[in-house]
Amino acid sequence: MADLPEMSYFVGEQLHGEVYLPDGQRILAPYQTTAADYECMAIAVEEASLALETGNMPVGAVLVNSKGDIWRGHADEHSSHRLNGHAERNVIEKYNLDTGILSIQGLTMYTTLVPCVGCAHVLDQGELSTMHFAADRQDVKHVTDDGNGNGAVRERAINMPDILVESPRTMLVVSGLMKASALELFKRRSERKVAEQEALRVERRRSY
Repeated sequence: MADLPEMSYFVGEQLHGEVYLPDGQRILAPYQTTAADYECMAIAVEEASLALETGNMPVGAVLVNSKGDIWRGHADEHSSHRLNGHAERNVIEKYNLDTGILSIQGLTMYTTLVPCVGCAHVLDQGELSTMHFAADRQDVKHVTDDGNGNGAVRERAINMPDILVESPRTMLVVSGLMKASALELFKRRSERKVAEQEALRVERRRSY
């Protein structure tokens, strides 16, 4: 499991927030974190750690309703051999199966990585109310760059903000909560990949 900092480090922290409105506007909305925010993101980080240990991209997600009920999940696209096995889709599927409700209207999601375009569409169409993500793709690329401009995640021509500015719905998006904890898992994955590649090169040299 991931090593997590004390809760007091995050409670009351001011993060960058934006409200996406139906008319295409984006309004800055500085966000002050709560104990509940930390607890939920900490669970998402734990799920991301589980994903890493099972050979997947270290992304975890948590879905919370107004009563405080929690659903949790992680990425499993490699271990399950499903192209759409992203953390966000997996946790929504758990919520759908558990409640029988297809819409995620009014719910809040916490995820360790900014959602991809496909997941952003799902969240938008499901009418998610609030999205908290720990790190964005540039953050991950920065800490996992191999020196040749290659990082653990690919850059996209279209990203979540491009989807939300075209949406007829409203969503609050907050970034940065527990970023360091999320990025540490990506660093571990990158280091393991490098070690595996080096071991493979050594084995190939021995076979010559």
